[in-house]
Amino acid sequence: MIEILKESSGNVVGFALGGKLHDDYKSFVPQMEHVVEWRLE
Repeated sequence: MIEILKESSGNVVGFALGGKLHDDYKSFVPQMEHVVEWRLE
């Protein structure tokens, strides 16, 4: 499980990770790319 924490703000993004991350990694990368693009705007 990978979850973006609600407490994230400004230039800080927090994630909660748990369990086996192999399958979750496939959804994590696009989420992270989106967050990076959004922060750079």
